[in-house]
Amino acid sequence: MSYNPRLLLNQLSMNSPVFRHALRSTLAMGSGFALVQVLPYVAHSYWILLTIAVIMRSNFSVTRQRWKDRLAGNLAGCVLTAALLGVSPSPAVLVAAFFFALAITHTFVTINYRYTATAACVMALIQLHFLNEGGAFAIGERLIDTLV
Repeated sequence: MSYNPRLLLNQLSMNSPVFRHALRSTLAMGSGFALVQVLPYVAHSYWILLTIAVIMRSNFSVTRQRWKDRLAGNLAGCVLTAALLGVSPSPAVLVAAFFFALAITHTFVTINYRYTATAACVMALIQLHFLNEGGAFAIGERLIDTLV
């Protein structure tokens, strides 16, 4: 099998959709990384870069829709988790909620990304609650990262 370097060189122009997507992704990740460097907290600063990587798609309209779904899903996930933790449930209830969120995340990943984002947020925050039971800062940090 042989490869023609000309094929690669043809992609290095603004007419190439591959090049435009690579440029958008590079600018978005670079901006996110620069922002992470100036944020006052560092415990979960990678969430911003992870969100950028998950949302970016080759088509801008799809990226914009995923951004809206991720924003709404994370806000709903933060509210649901805060409400759940506010009633101080037993660890068994939290584990059951975690597995329910896990099922929702995998069920709706190709059907409705908003539901997937909500359930994934609930899963992440419940896991962080188990790791650091006294800290409620993770929900606030997740809200800040979502809005950024």
